[in-house]
Amino acid sequence: MLSYFTLKSFFKPPKIPAPKKEKPKVPDMNFGDEEEMVEDPVCGTYVEKRSATYVTHEGKDSYFCSETCRDKFLNDLSEN
Repeated sequence: MLSYFTLKSFFKPPKIPAPKKEKPKVPDMNFGDEEEMVEDPVCGTYVEKRSATYVTHEGKDSYFCSETCRDKFLNDLSEN
């Protein structure tokens, strides 16, 4: 019986290691892609810069949460 197992081990195909599996790629979570928030000068709420309404006055951009706040700001400018 011992000779059976000895002979069998010589005729077995060699074990080939399985290929290494790559770890799945995880998206970078550095949150550097978050949108900048800006403060509305009329009502004080914060709004994402990309979705805000804005006006450039004397070379400075002012951002607003709505057209109502923008119009109030422009109205106040025209009164001064």
